[in-house]
Amino acid sequence: MKIEDKKVKNNVRKPFNAVLIPRSLKEDEFLKSLENDSHSELSFDHIKDPSLQKNAKKFINNISKEMAKIIEEEIRKSNPTDGIMDTKDVLYEITTTFKKALSEATATVNIKKKNNNDPKAGEQPSVSLVKVGGGATKNTKGKTGGKGKKTPGEGNKTRKVRTTVDSNGDNKIVYKAPTNVVQRVVTSNKEYVKFNFSKMKELKNVDTCNISLAVIDGMGEEYKNEFNMKDNYENAIDMQTNNSLVIDDNLIEDVKIENNIAQIQLDLKPEYNKSLKFVYYVEV
Repeated sequence: MKIEDKKVKNNVRKPFNAVLIPRSLKEDEFLKSLENDSHSELSFDHIKDPSLQKNAKKFINNISKEMAKIIEEEIRKSNPTDGIMDTKDVLYEITTTFKKALSEATATVNIKKKNNNDPKAGEQPSVSLVKVGGGATKNTKGKTGGKGKKTPGEGNKTRKVRTTVDSNGDNKIVYKAPTNVVQRVVTSNKEYVKFNFSKMKELKNVDTCNISLAVIDGMGEEYKNEFNMKDNYENAIDMQTNNSLVIDDNLIEDVKIENNIAQIQLDLKPEYNKSLKFVYYVEV
């Protein structure tokens, strides 16, 4: 599974793509341990141990250095510096593209000229002028100043997903847990998931919740019906109370929240796929 489209420093605009594939399971497991909570990039920020964090940071930096060496070497092979290069076609293409982009991005004003010296001459052919400044800027979704402006930390905001009704007929609100709320560790036969709800004001006075999940791929796409809890988890235990939890309809019910913390231990079945990544939903 792809982790991220990594940009190698000083090589972003070079016409070259590289794919980094772990050589063995050992390297694969180490790379997976460096994934951030949203599984979108390699990071060392989530590692608490200072020595392990330092080692992870050095490893990530070394990946960029080694990839840069390979890219630069291949560029040199394909583009030798000796000899004369004919750039007429390249410059023509750049000029044409620039003029087209400029004409699309600016407004054109047509002005009709009148011959004041000879009133009978009438109007002369119009002249086109480019209007610069003074107009509204064209906003682009996702860029600074645009309608879809992205704010740092947007992925860590709590989002209400839907309202549902439980088996007792009570109304429940479902929230998508932000990535900075969830910590997950998978061992040989167990999985531990910890939720820190201290930054979720919606759960401030809540003492129990239900937990559901959805599989997420390397591009951030969710697949809500691809994972069945009963087929993959032998048992679920509330680590706050040490009581077994009920798994019903792909929902872990009545998880205890104590001091804004909820923790569950999941006993894995042999067929459980440890490479899967999840997003979690909290029902209260």
